[in-house]
Amino acid sequence: MKHNANTIKSLSNTRWSARADACRALYNSWDEIINALVTIKDDIFEKCATRNESNGLYNQMQKLETSFMVIFWNYILERFNASNKQLQCVEIGNDKVSQIYTSLINLVQKTRDNFNEYETKAKKISKITEYNVDITRQKKKKIHFDEKAEQTELSGGDKFRVETFYVIIDKITNELEKRHQSYKTFCDLFEVLLKITSLNSLKIVESAEKLQKMYPNDLDNTFSSECLHLQSYLLNSNIDIDINILTPITLCQYLREKSLHIEIFPNVDTALRIFISVPVSNCTTERSFSCLKRVKNYLRSTQNDEKLNSLALFSIENEMLKELNCEDLIDAFAKTKCRRKPIV
Repeated sequence: MKHNANTIKSLSNTRWSARADACRALYNSWDEIINALVTIKDDIFEKCATRNESNGLYNQMQKLETSFMVIFWNYILERFNASNKQLQCVEIGNDKVSQIYTSLINLVQKTRDNFNEYETKAKKISKITEYNVDITRQKKKKIHFDEKAEQTELSGGDKFRVETFYVIIDKITNELEKRHQSYKTFCDLFEVLLKITSLNSLKIVESAEKLQKMYPNDLDNTFSSECLHLQSYLLNSNIDIDINILTPITLCQYLREKSLHIEIFPNVDTALRIFISVPVSNCTTERSFSCLKRVKNYLRSTQNDEKLNSLALFSIENEMLKELNCEDLIDAFAKTKCRRKPIV
């Protein structure tokens, strides 16, 4: 059953997408949450702790800074969550990851100029026009005779933009650029495979030799000549593959379908498998027990570990299992375990 997008979500320690879901629900149900907090904090039949907590949350949501951050993070986390789901795709490669990081960096940098837009939306949903700094009494610092007077303080909006909004934008951009640089360095090493149809001969030889030196135990000295041969083969007008949508995965599959990886392009096939086998992410996996609950129910509480692992594998790889012809496996199992004796 699909959960309502407007239902308040709790932050999960095991689900990265929980942050995006929580911000989206808070943004979509802003007025409803305010009304609920007012009802709880004014209800004399509620516990004092519950009323105090509701009153604290209500006061926090009655700040322009809070509504601003909800709108801002809802936009950012929505794009990050969509990119995160794409990064978990089975067929995605490191070349696509580099492009996604580039798009996120450009998006965040453009967001830097949208402060006034977010501020207008925050004032609209919160019905508050002033920042908390402007309406809160500020303590004046005593100036000694040997100290210079402080410069004119910024307004609440300018201070929030400089000290909070810009700091977040710069931090996100810096972290994205560090990760993007790592993927870019790796993809530049395999440039000969990613741009095999567009590079000139000298660049192909140079890039191929660089890659061969990085993997001397896996690639032979003939790797550069194989790359030149592969370029000539792909640029042939009679080839039955579209080079405009060529990716390392599709190229590797094509070479194996045509049995070209055995004698003609063995080193190219090895280099392609190295590239596509490198994981696009080194993050820890999310913990999920929903599959295990379906497999090990109260009817299977006494099964051993070997059978449990097998059933879990069937459940996880159910799409692959559906494509298998199980009739032969059932017949073989029946013959092996058959205890019936033929009647003479």
